This record gives sequence, C-alpha cells and structure tokens, in this order.
Amino acid sequence: GKVLEDFSETRKVLLESNSSFVVQRGTEQVNINVPVNLLDKLSDKEKGFIDPLMNFKVGEVKAGMNAKKAGLLEGDSIVSVNGNKITYFQDLQDALKLNKSKTIALGVKRTDSMMVMNVLVDSTGIIGFAPEINMKPSVRDYTFAASIGHGTYKSFKVIADQLKAFSKIFRGELSASNSLGSFLTIGKAYGGAWDWERFWSLTAMLSMVLAFMNILPIPALDGGHVMFLLYEMISGRKPSDKFLEWAQKVGMVLLLALMAFAIGNDFFRVFFK
Repeated sequence: GKVLEDFSETRKVLLESNSSFVVQRGTEQVNINVPVNLLDKLSDKEKGFIDPLMNFKVGEVKAGMNAKKAGLLEGDSIVSVNGNKITYFQDLQDALKLNKSKTIALGVKRTDSMMVMNVLVDSTGIIGFAPEINMKPSVRDYTFAASIGHGTYKSFKVIADQLKAFSKIFRGELSASNSLGSFLTIGKAYGGAWDWERFWSLTAMLSMVLAFMNILPIPALDGGHVMFLLYEMISGRKPSDKFLEWAQKVGMVLLLALMAFAIGNDFFRVFFK
C-alpha cells in the first residue's frame, strides 16, 4: 500500500512477509504477490529482482576482441541480432547468451547508414565492447541539517532490515548459506575499481551490521554483557564467576563456529558453484 519513491526501497518490500507490488502495465494496474522465499531464489541468479531497461550505444570497443575485428566502432547503435530487433541492452545480452560460440549477424546503425556485421560471440556470451548507457540518474540533494536526519534513518534502517532477514532465516524463508558471507563476500561487494560513493556506503552499512551483531545477547559480545547486567539489576544477584566463565566459552565457540561457517560457505560458492 506504500508508494515506492526510491528504487532501493524494493529490497525493503522483499523483506516483508506477505508482500505484493502493484505495477502499471499499459493502462492497467496489476497486483503481483511476492513469494516469501523470493530473496532466497534470487541469490542463486546472476540478475537481481528488477533491472531498469537501458537504451544504449556502443562505448569503448576493446582491442583484440571480436567486436573490434568485425569493425564495430564507438558511437555505433546495434539495432538487430540475426534480424531480431534490439531496443535495450538487456535484449542484446539475452541474444548473445543464446548464441555463445556462434557467428551472428549484427545490424548496426552508423550516423545515417545501416550495415550488417558478422561477429563471433565467444564462449561466455560477449563480443568485446562496453555499452554507453543513455540513462540519466536523478540526484536528490540534502542540506547539511536534512542529511543528518536522512543519514540516521538509513543507518537504523540497516538494523531493521537485519532483524527482518534474521526472522526470515529462522522461519525457513531465507537460507543461511545464501545470506551469510565472510571477507570474500565483503571484498567482492567493494569491487575491483575505486568508487568513493560505493566504498563509503558499504563501509557505513558494514559498521551498522557489526553494531547490530555486537548487541546480540551472545556471551563474549557486548550484548551478552548487557544481558547479564540486566539480570543482575532485576534479580539483585550477580551470576557466579564459574557460570560467567562457561558462558564466555560457549559464546566464543558460537562465534568461531559462525565465522567458520561463513568462510567455508564463501569458499564453497567460489570453487564448487
């Protein structure tokens, strides 16, 4: 029932139980129910839940690749593959994946002339150029005062999303193996190229995730100490030193087991999936 003003808000909806989207399809509004395990299914896919359709032109053509050998130039427009119309970059990607290791007839528009190029698609489904996306992102500016409130909201929204994700894991709607990762997952999220906005956004998000994990009532974490202090305040009795010692040991075992699971899960995804 909420109007989504931000594309990123779709993830928040996916974390809700019994969620649905209302989409405008032509002149008709269609209600689409979201399966409770959709996030789990998406984790096994190469693509996300929704991608905006992107108009494009040919950007940088990589030297030595099949697109360069066929004569494709920066600024060209690809209009067809094997006679089938191409409008969006996703159309081209799908067509190339269907023609891996095959030679395709690429319809190309260059200034006012049309031509056909025979291009070999490699075994991974690419021909060797970077797209120039004809899409202008919108930017929302905040004053310094407004940014404090908005930043605080987004920070605590991370914790709220973590709580919802944990509840989905406990209900069996989200697989732990698809949701937990180690330093390998973190490194992959940062990417191989410097992007200051992505770097600081991810760093801020990870800081809030660590804060959330630290307040969980697990012995050996700050949340565990708070739990024992609350017990002492309410009951008026301090837990015995022996009990606290064993609680710390159990907490450390749980943390080490979680760490081992996350690292092992990452290695399994890298080498066996």
